[in-house]
Amino acid sequence: MRQLKEVVSLLLKQKDNKRVDNVVVTKATSVKLKNGKTKVKLQLADAIEAYIEDSNTGEFVRGTTNELWIPIGQMIYLFEELEMSDMLVNAMRNGVNTVAIKALCGAKLDVILEEVKANVPHAHAYDEEREEELPEHDTIYHHIVAIRLNDDGKRIVQAYEDAAFAEAVKAALA
Repeated sequence: MRQLKEVVSLLLKQKDNKRVDNVVVTKATSVKLKNGKTKVKLQLADAIEAYIEDSNTGEFVRGTTNELWIPIGQMIYLFEELEMSDMLVNAMRNGVNTVAIKALCGAKLDVILEEVKANVPHAHAYDEEREEELPEHDTIYHHIVAIRLNDDGKRIVQAYEDAAFAEAVKAALA
């Protein structure tokens, strides 16, 4: 995996990509998909550009959305790269996502919108070893490149760390 600074640099070098800063998360939930993978669904205060499926034609058209769907693995990567909380990252690796997701409510995100064209091989920005994809339709990939928790989010993370530390001490003394 590439380091986040390198990913940001690569993405911003592409002329059609845009950076949108201070996108506010109003709600965050964890969603288990039918294929067994977990994604984090982020509701946003303001809409950002996206390709949306037209309900009448089934075609994807340029529009806006107030939702971002982020794979849990990418959230773990971001929390690691942004050095948010080692305890939280370990909990997420073990499938405990609740605290991290609660902490994201009210957070401000910086997002790079990556323009991807249909039927043009696309290399994954984060992982140079991953095979190129061939998108079936034009799309915009949303890459979160910064997360700033609000005071409530910081308190949630701190309370989790304090409780985890107290539990570890209790176990060590038992």
